[in-house]
Amino acid sequence: MDIDKINYFFTAAELCNFTKAAQKCQITQAAMSKYINSLETELECKLFYRNNKGCTLTEKGKAFYDKMQTLSAMYEDVKSDLRVTSGPRIRTGIEGEHHSIPEFQLFQANNPEIVFDISFGERDALMEDLGDGKLDVLLLLNIRPEGDDAQMKPFRTIDLPGEKECLICSETAMMRFGSVEGVIKSLPMITKTDDPAYHRYAKAGLKSRFGVDIGDIRTIDSIANQQLVVNLSKGFAIVPRFEIPEDSTFYIVPMDEVFMTALKLVYDPHHLSKEAKKLTSFIRKIFSAK
Repeated sequence: MDIDKINYFFTAAELCNFTKAAQKCQITQAAMSKYINSLETELECKLFYRNNKGCTLTEKGKAFYDKMQTLSAMYEDVKSDLRVTSGPRIRTGIEGEHHSIPEFQLFQANNPEIVFDISFGERDALMEDLGDGKLDVLLLLNIRPEGDDAQMKPFRTIDLPGEKECLICSETAMMRFGSVEGVIKSLPMITKTDDPAYHRYAKAGLKSRFGVDIGDIRTIDSIANQQLVVNLSKGFAIVPRFEIPEDSTFYIVPMDEVFMTALKLVYDPHHLSKEAKKLTSFIRKIFSAK
């Protein structure tokens, strides 16, 4: 059993749905199912009852959940104790998927003795961990959701550029609907996130860029499935350029400055480690801070 992946089991148990759990853990549904099946094989018992509405823990599953929560907490404490003596580090929470973070890479090239201790998660949980002092800095998607300003009040932020994005659709869809505007009005946008804030951001960006409203938004579980649906002319997508295969046959529309995977570095100025202070000072020399 890989204890570092036990969070997959915890998430499935808490959400009672493998698909939603896979999305939250940022893995495919197939990977989630494979992990749960291998765990059940290893333990020689069923952990979940499955049905067409989701899943629920069996009695043995409940017992395993309770005991593993205790063991996982102990394991995290041990890791934390070991890290304290393992050299300088910056405990970093990251929202979303990223191909690279040039600012962090440049910082590490100049400060090779400092390592990034990375945790991935959703915005609310990461913000809570930052407030509790469990993380030094956050790297959030800068989508400016409603209420974001109030949520950020206790912290300082630095806006960073990210990956430029593109609209992709199939050549067949372009021929059928005659224009990008026609595609947007006629087909759903296919996205990997069900975050309402991102959906509002996408609608506003497309309205600004093309002057038309999205007909519908459909959430899907992986990059591969997203691109398959788009290839089959069942929708269009907004994706970072690095996600588009070089040999793809997509009709590609660069989104210029309207759509970028812009990032926000967030930190608490009153509880900043010397390593994190060095990072924020380094980045402030490159980018203007809020």
